[in-house]
Amino acid sequence: MAKSNHQPLKNEPKTVRKLPKRKQEEHAKAFKLYMQGMTQREIAEILEVSEKTISAWAKDGNWETARAAQMFSEENLAQNNTAILVMYSNRQLDLMRERDKLLNLPKGTQQQQKENSDRVFAIQEELSRIADAVSKLKKDQSKQERHLDIITYLEVTKSIFKALQLEDPKLHAQTIDFQERHIQEMAKKLG
Repeated sequence: MAKSNHQPLKNEPKTVRKLPKRKQEEHAKAFKLYMQGMTQREIAEILEVSEKTISAWAKDGNWETARAAQMFSEENLAQNNTAILVMYSNRQLDLMRERDKLLNLPKGTQQQQKENSDRVFAIQEELSRIADAVSKLKKDQSKQERHLDIITYLEVTKSIFKALQLEDPKLHAQTIDFQERHIQEMAKKLG
């Protein structure tokens, strides 16, 4: 019988560590495929296991949080939000210049005044929509930052548990159930 090459996944749940070696390897493959963006159904088909099994593994291992952490790194979010805010700011400046120019034009015919007034009104509406969009973006950014704070908290907690394992393996072994419960509870509470 061939020796298993399975390396436990980082922060692998205790229930996975109890799986037979063959299932541990399937689990590791499933996790990698999930992190690459595949759906649970696609993974189940590829590995020829039930979708229910993949779903249980994903829930037990908190795969959704892991994928979110990978997809929404702080650097990517910050760059995207900054680019969008710059775009909105530039558009606002252009619109305000156009509005100011229209407001400072000498009075022309009634038709010209009506056209200018209509355009100023349209500019004001667009400025209002941009302000709403910026407000929503900042609110979303705040939510994203909170999500990243949660991920950071979980990573720090796992790091502490890992340090405990290195420092006092016996005490670590006695706290495994607590560690798993705590991480799961905090992920639900903060997520």
